Amino acid sequence: MFERYTEKAKRVIFFARFQVSKLGGHEIDTEHLLLGLLQEDAGLLKQLVKPPFTTEAIQLQTREAARRGDEPRSTSVDLPLSHDSKLILTFAVEEAERLRHRHIGTEHLLLGILRQEGCYASRVLREHGLTLDATLDACSKMPRVHKEQVAYLSGFPPEALRQALQQLGEQTDQPTTAFASASSEKAVEISGLTKRFEGVSGPLDILQGIDLTIYKGEMVAIVGQSGSGKSTLLHIVGTIDRPTGGSVRFGDQDPFVLSLDELAKFRRRSIGFVFQFHNLLPEFTALENVMMPRLISGHNSDEKLGVELLELVGLGNRLGHRPGELSGGEQQRVAIARALVNNPLLILADEPTGALDNQTGEVVFQLFQKIQREKNLTSILATHNARIANRCNRLFRLENSRLHEISQPYV
Repeated sequence: MFERYTEKAKRVIFFARFQVSKLGGHEIDTEHLLLGLLQEDAGLLKQLVKPPFTTEAIQLQTREAARRGDEPRSTSVDLPLSHDSKLILTFAVEEAERLRHRHIGTEHLLLGILRQEGCYASRVLREHGLTLDATLDACSKMPRVHKEQVAYLSGFPPEALRQALQQLGEQTDQPTTAFASASSEKAVEISGLTKRFEGVSGPLDILQGIDLTIYKGEMVAIVGQSGSGKSTLLHIVGTIDRPTGGSVRFGDQDPFVLSLDELAKFRRRSIGFVFQFHNLLPEFTALENVMMPRLISGHNSDEKLGVELLELVGLGNRLGHRPGELSGGEQQRVAIARALVNNPLLILADEPTGALDNQTGEVVFQLFQKIQREKNLTSILATHNARIANRCNRLFRLENSRLHEISQPYV
């Protein structure tokens, strides 16, 4: 699939997020995409829009439509795309493929907007004289991008959003406090990771050449069929299992060079786990389950932190209840609080809503997402749930033992 965007196309999404922050709203809609396109590549529109209309007129008209009356909110890399915006990105990929272009650029985003005929941004462009056929003809004659203009999604640091917003602030005298929650600092770096199991009929390669960098503050989703190796990958990153080859580094630390005792201490101190099945100890209360990792780590047993975490997940009135007295969603919220109790470097969630009904799962994920933002957590989620996967900062598919970043909405 197309995993490479030009830097200009990538910045369009960044600027669209900034427009949501400035104008209000809770998702990136088509008007925000068009404003981002105008901000990053107004020259493209000037080639196509006929006088007396100007790109400034389009911008003014579109900005008015983009105002939702909501209070401005912080720009975040987990800001969801509207349904129409997701279709536009899908159309952009199709246009790049149809034109036999190797990279998705701003011209393909423009074609995607024009193809989404029912959206407001498309109507504005058509009112200003742009037609799909004429634009397609013009875009087909545009020169190919140079190698240095390409931004690989898997290697595009979140710091780029910060720089883009700073630049925009300098140009417009707007405050530049609305930055991405993720930073450019690497939390986990996976290089050349492999995992092989010896079977009766011969070796079985579960993971081959996995490369992945997770930045602090990110929420990354990994999807794939059952048995594709998602849980195996999480177990290795969580140091529960060892790789056959390659490396996993937490900053400067390679945990697999540690002794077994030191590795166990590192795991308890640095990694929080949320599993599909809550794995709560049935004979202990919610508060005792939350505090258990600290007790095992030898920390003091001050229950104040556990109480605060259970209040954070909305269970402040269920401290003394045992798992059997809690619903499935409540048990999973206890598991989330337990994962946070040691203030870990990384949260690993393996199908965190898989055992819950859709409504309960949505409530639990929204809570997890809220805590992720507020505490600036770094997390990796393995999931089959498309709605959850598409709301993470980045999305990867594990298929045929290899990991590929997905540039289109996951369905």
